[in-house]
Amino acid sequence: MDKLKSNLIIVISVLLLLVFMQTCKNTRILRKIDKDLTEVKSTVNTTNQRVVPYDLFESMLKIEGINISYRMLYDNNTVIRTTKRPDDIMHSYISKRDAEFAKRDTLIKKYSLDEK
Repeated sequence: MDKLKSNLIIVISVLLLLVFMQTCKNTRILRKIDKDLTEVKSTVNTTNQRVVPYDLFESMLKIEGINISYRMLYDNNTVIRTTKRPDDIMHSYISKRDAEFAKRDTLIKKYSLDEK
């Protein structure tokens, strides 16, 4: 019985130590989560400050798609076996891109947005 009491005190002490350590760990994790949440909130707030209209976004997306197509064609020279020459196709991409740039510029003026 005496041995059981002494072991019980040791077991309870170890359990209390483990609970204390777990609580410290949880507190540290909660602080980290709170810090991350604050960073996300500040990012969302800065993102909400600049809203781009849909047609301007669509124009910017088309420009980027044309640029990607141009770079792929230039890098890979993928149109070797077609009836059109690669430089003619690249020139058509440049013409499309320039037309989209003009459209984008008019939309920026329409919405009075500064380009970043």
